[in-house]
Amino acid sequence: MRYPDKPPPAGYRLVPELAAGFPRISDHGRTYRFRLRKGVRYNTGAVVTGRDIAHAINRILDPKMQSPVSASVTDIVGAQDVLDGKAASPSGMTATRGTITFDSRTRTAPSS
Repeated sequence: MRYPDKPPPAGYRLVPELAAGFPRISDHGRTYRFRLRKGVRYNTGAVVTGRDIAHAINRILDPKMQSPVSASVTDIVGAQDVLDGKAASPSGMTATRGTITFDSRTRTAPSS
């Protein structure tokens, strides 16, 4: 998901980028499942997968990397364990070739 390069108000609305659409939200707003858009490839021609995204998030959380953006993914269950060096991957993140799912420790506010 990303914000488009457009003036407000369109520039304030998230749009899918790697995702095929908005996530499927379940568990009272705690679980987000993204299906990846087909045909997204690296410059090498290799297909971008959910596992690639999980790998990138694991690198962001790796304490050796000291990534300044790690705070943006700490709502994923187990992310703090990775930052603390107690785990290699957050327990609340699962990935397949075509999907990535995040379990959050916080509940989103209900939309009206």
